Amino acid sequence: MNEQNARTGLSSRGEWAPFMCPACRGLFRAPTDREGKVECPLCDTPSLLPHREVKEEPRVIEPLERTPRARPKEEDWDSRKQNTEENNSGSGGLLLASFFIFSILVAVGIFFILQNRGASKAPSPSGEKVFKAEKFQGKPSDGITASAQSGSSNKLLQVNSADLENAREAARNFLSCEKIEDFAPLIRDADRVMPLVTAYYAQKPFEPEKFRRINDDGTAQVAKRFTSFDVILENYITKPIAVEITDKGPLVDWESWVGYCEIPWETFVDERIKKPTVVRLTASRAFYFNFEFRDDSKWLCYQLERSADDPVLFGYLPIDSPLKEQLPRIGAGRQTFVAKIRYPDNVVAKNQVLITDLIQSGWVLGL
Repeated sequence: MNEQNARTGLSSRGEWAPFMCPACRGLFRAPTDREGKVECPLCDTPSLLPHREVKEEPRVIEPLERTPRARPKEEDWDSRKQNTEENNSGSGGLLLASFFIFSILVAVGIFFILQNRGASKAPSPSGEKVFKAEKFQGKPSDGITASAQSGSSNKLLQVNSADLENAREAARNFLSCEKIEDFAPLIRDADRVMPLVTAYYAQKPFEPEKFRRINDDGTAQVAKRFTSFDVILENYITKPIAVEITDKGPLVDWESWVGYCEIPWETFVDERIKKPTVVRLTASRAFYFNFEFRDDSKWLCYQLERSADDPVLFGYLPIDSPLKEQLPRIGAGRQTFVAKIRYPDNVVAKNQVLITDLIQSGWVLGL
């Protein structure tokens, strides 16, 4: 017991010290200044509490080493204020100059926009809207493309909104015809054209046009006495239709709508027609020289198209022909014409023909 107490050792520091009972090994505390017998509070076994001084070496606490902190450099507030003022002054000047230049650009842009708007939407004497006059344009598969001719006949007719709506309604009535006899009061030059209509549909069964709508988004084009509208067909192909404004009312140009040819394009190709034949076509400069037309120093070559379903031909013109001034030059793209073509006397290739005449630019006669 005494050995155990000696192992435990009561410290003279503080008022209480831990003590372990030799019987039950329980821990309890006892006052440090108390000696003699004491009962274990856990098992009531009496024990002696010896007191012995525990000499402890004084602890030396050394101060922590600290790295001296550099004293912040005092700022020169006067110079800092001066630099700030100079920077603000420079930034302010640059900002002011940028704003001034931007204002000039905006003003110039607004000026041109208003000028163009005024030119294209100038009110007519009657106070109604006047539509901008432009040349008809389109693709080979569009069925009609026309451009205004030069000279005094190139004067443009100003068409008001009522005329344009009447022309659109005439186009709608034309496309809704269920038999060819209904065309007579709706097409231009009916006395001459109706026999052509009858002959055309004698070779090709007539079917009413299936269309979804006539565009009504302000994109109608006006040239001379004609207007043109984009027709969205049932298969979503876009095809323009030309309507002439006459004293008898608006009349549709049937010939340009169907791309009328004196002899159907397929028949012309299959039978190798040698007689000059009036056709509507699209021409672009090409460089196919072969067979009878192999000498590029004598011939000019043009690619002649109709639509995606029709055969493509190559038309040739003598290099010194004055007609070359009317046909597209290199890089000019495709242009539409009413022209005369024929096969050469000694036919060698199915896709090579002679261009004998140009009746006019575009597919609408008289435009």
